[in-house]
Amino acid sequence: MKQREQARGQVLNTVLEHHLSIRQAAEIMGVSERHTKRLLATYRKEGVAALAHGNRGRRPHNAVPEARAAAVVSVASVVASLIASAPHRSRQGLAKLRQLWLGH
Repeated sequence: MKQREQARGQVLNTVLEHHLSIRQAAEIMGVSERHTKRLLATYRKEGVAALAHGNRGRRPHNAVPEARAAAVVSVASVVASLIASAPHRSRQGLAKLRQLWLGH
């Protein structure tokens, strides 16, 4: 659990113990009162797991496929060696790198 989630758990526990108001908790956590109420409701229902972001552990929808990323890295290393050995060939290598990245 991340530090921010732990801190939110402590604040919500303090609210549940009636030592803090929802308004004070919202101010401490830096969120709206409405969101604090939502957090509190899910915290009561699910416990600490409710504080973790729902997308944790999932791959982003716009992530570059691993095969393409690996191909780009391998071509980039070749381009780097070309630039070091023969600067006039670097333009061809960069064009190939761009094709791989864009998937053309």
